[in-house]
Amino acid sequence: MVFYFLKEANQLHMNTAQSIVLLGLAFTADPSQLKKAREMFDKALKLNPSCIDAILGSANMLRDEGKHANAVTL
Repeated sequence: MVFYFLKEANQLHMNTAQSIVLLGLAFTADPSQLKKAREMFDKALKLNPSCIDAILGSANMLRDEGKHANAVTL
């Protein structure tokens, strides 16, 4: 249900990087949705490469996957 409301909110904000990051953060709460979370962070970074929340979201995921060197280079 949370994902539904976040997706609706995302549409209202016309797919801004920040609203996409919020979707990504919501997806990280469900281990079965981590691939979708990664896609959201990547999409946000394409819209705004300097979006600090998208950078941190991606870096945190890389850290959690044990890819520390990759996380640092973001």
